[in-house]
Amino acid sequence: MLVLKRVTTIMLLLFVAASVATLIAKELSPHNPEEALTRIIPLVIDPDDAEGSCRVIVCYFYNTDRCSTCLQIEKSSREIIDETFAAELASKRLTWMTLNMEKTENRPYIAEFGLAMPTLIVMRLRGDAVESWIALDDTWGLIRNSFRFSLYVKDNVRLFLEGCS
Repeated sequence: MLVLKRVTTIMLLLFVAASVATLIAKELSPHNPEEALTRIIPLVIDPDDAEGSCRVIVCYFYNTDRCSTCLQIEKSSREIIDETFAAELASKRLTWMTLNMEKTENRPYIAEFGLAMPTLIVMRLRGDAVESWIALDDTWGLIRNSFRFSLYVKDNVRLFLEGCS
């Protein structure tokens, strides 16, 4: 019995050590921190546009496993954007997108935007660079009040669009 206990303990310790080594290896693998923003830019910047054109992106970052609140924040945000900013969407001054932050190609955004949980981000791009951005963290506290939630999203998106004038 004692031998079985020792073997089990050794096996568990080896498993933990292998897991930690894998995590460390992933963190130390070479990557370019600027890569995060350059991946988002080709989705919205037309290379034929004049240098310095301004665009606004509203992006909802989510996890693979989604709660009802996460789904409601995304749905409500999308509806607000579609209804309130239809002209800006049509002219491509405004873009709506969603990204699963758990996908390997989207993980750099976690550090770039300080993401700890599903978050609605509004960013202004001028030319091919992100000029400014904001995390709409209050969406979680406001989602149960559709009027206040709507004002919060509209006001922040409008503010970023006005900065493109």
